[in-house]
Amino acid sequence: MRMCVKCQILKPITFFNRDRTRVDGLYPQCKDCSRAACRKTYRVHHAKHVGLKRAWKTANRERHREISRAWQIANPTKNREGTRRYRLAKIQATPPWANKKSLKMFEKDCPPGWHIDHIEPLRAKDRCGLNVIWNLQYLPADQSRRKGNRTGENFAMGGYYL
Repeated sequence: MRMCVKCQILKPITFFNRDRTRVDGLYPQCKDCSRAACRKTYRVHHAKHVGLKRAWKTANRERHREISRAWQIANPTKNREGTRRYRLAKIQATPPWANKKSLKMFEKDCPPGWHIDHIEPLRAKDRCGLNVIWNLQYLPADQSRRKGNRTGENFAMGGYYL
């Protein structure tokens, strides 16, 4: 048994993470207190971290592509799984009454360097859109990647969002 320095509760040794730098080999805070501290730090620093990450990707575009491509080659099953999930969501979001010919024509008429984007994402946290012609738009590739799986309320598109 050991006392957590944060919550001052006596807990079994298994409730503490290992720490090689300590004499007894255990971290002074219990796992619950450590998790709570990590969550708080994440909430406080998340926006800054995202900004730094985005700036690095912009400044090191080629290096980021190399790293992404290397990951895809090293993890082919995970890569295929992501593609499979998207395709399945697209099939499930296509209602039986949708005009499939107009969807095919929309895909065929997409300008080079542009992506077909769902205005309401097929898989969002609070709602899901349909794979129908009025939920589609053409976006430049960089804008589409930046928008990701968000809606207009969550992401301002700077003139590209319908």
